[in-house]
Amino acid sequence: MTSQALHQRFSKEKNYQPFFVIPFSSQRKYSAVSFCDFGTIYLGASQFIFSKLDQKIKDKIQFYTSKGYRVLCIGYTPTIINENRRVNDLKCIGFLILSDIIRKDAKETLDYFRKQDVQIKIISGDDPSTVSAIARRCHLLDYEKYIDVSSLSDEEIKEAVEKYTIFGRVSPQQKKNNDNNPSRKQPYCGYDR
Repeated sequence: MTSQALHQRFSKEKNYQPFFVIPFSSQRKYSAVSFCDFGTIYLGASQFIFSKLDQKIKDKIQFYTSKGYRVLCIGYTPTIINENRRVNDLKCIGFLILSDIIRKDAKETLDYFRKQDVQIKIISGDDPSTVSAIARRCHLLDYEKYIDVSSLSDEEIKEAVEKYTIFGRVSPQQKKNNDNNPSRKQPYCGYDR
């Protein structure tokens, strides 16, 4: 979805020849491309591409995510890479602010499941505050109960399931573990991107 949105908005320029490319991965949550005589551009979630970030930039990211926007950061380094790795001297040079389109029937769908006594949990790879803001617009109950699971252990995730409605920064492996969990007792309905 993100790549489609970027292709629709931005035209392709052929000014630089890529030297090395790190394709986007939902596990990594970033992509990168190195160009000879220019450097490397990273695109992804701030917490996954920057080792440190200025507080003003963090505040701006938080402002947009709290409004339900997805924020992709653009990082630059003059370093040319030739392997799949992050660099430490990455500087934030911009943001891409993306808005998700909410289906017209989202509120009605959530209302239906609520009337059927289905406990709704949202599992997403996106920033949990972004997902929470979108869930609020859909009138999901307990939208404010969200957690970033990127640094939680499997045991901590099991404990969090009882307390939270929205699980953000979920890796593909964590989603797979959830799918294979035979101890899950309640029905599940999730928004999963």
